[in-house]
Amino acid sequence: MENNTKIDKKTKRTSFVNFLTNLVLALGKLIGGIISRSQALISSALDSINDVISTGLVFIGIKKSQKGPDENHPFGHERIDNVASIVLAFLFVLTGAFIIYNSVLTIVQSSSGSIELQAPTRLAWIVTLSAIVIKLILYFYTIVTAKKSKSTSLKSLATDHIFDVVAMSITLIGVFISVELDIPLLDPIIAIVTGLLLIYNGVKTTIEAINHMVDRSASNDVISQIENILNSNEGVKRVDSLKTRLFANRIYVEVEIAVDETLSVKEGHQIAENIHDEIENKIEEVKHVMVHVNPYNEIIILSKD
Repeated sequence: MENNTKIDKKTKRTSFVNFLTNLVLALGKLIGGIISRSQALISSALDSINDVISTGLVFIGIKKSQKGPDENHPFGHERIDNVASIVLAFLFVLTGAFIIYNSVLTIVQSSSGSIELQAPTRLAWIVTLSAIVIKLILYFYTIVTAKKSKSTSLKSLATDHIFDVVAMSITLIGVFISVELDIPLLDPIIAIVTGLLLIYNGVKTTIEAINHMVDRSASNDVISQIENILNSNEGVKRVDSLKTRLFANRIYVEVEIAVDETLSVKEGHQIAENIHDEIENKIEEVKHVMVHVNPYNEIIILSKD
């Protein structure tokens, strides 16, 4: 298992690589869209410009969230990572709405005869195909680091890469047909689909980030792992209470156990300390464990809320 310092460095490096790659993609698609007269490709370029801003925010958010506890933030700064995700989602929705508005306006103006639509040139789908390949590589690179670091903002970026691949694949098909069969109206219609996908991604990202900010419990898989650790400890006679809560990309655990009431305070403390260390060492995303020890007898002790 990589230590936290190595993971933190890799997380920062990954967000910076995302920033540079999205910047290159944004410029490439914008230039290609203008030269090829493709509104769908220009819309995709706007999405990439949005990605450039997003990855910049993620880089700042990750850097801030990795700061340790201080006097004003005794539990650390991890939730900044979630704030970055929410800002990221807002940009997705805003960009998607702008793309849809601009595309609908183009269709209306074309229908009324105010403007004359022309099919894009072949350069449009060549640029789009190249961008899809680059985005796929970037996705696999980002998701590996996101899983190791448990970063919600990097996960959001990786999810955005997949949505970009889906959106650009639709753009590729639409632009290819528009170019090869000379159907100009198909180009702005494809741009609308891109906008709708962006809005969906923004809403989904917002819901996920909020779930990490409102003390939602950990997954059933994590809870099962904790229960297995507790039940496998010979000193634990009974588990009286087990509570978990998500704190940004980390998990806090509160557990009450019952031990033999004839044990000394030192012996009971040692059992609690062993459980504390085992949970934190075996479950990477757990940041803190609090273990309360009760005396074991035949009466079931109910924990106070």
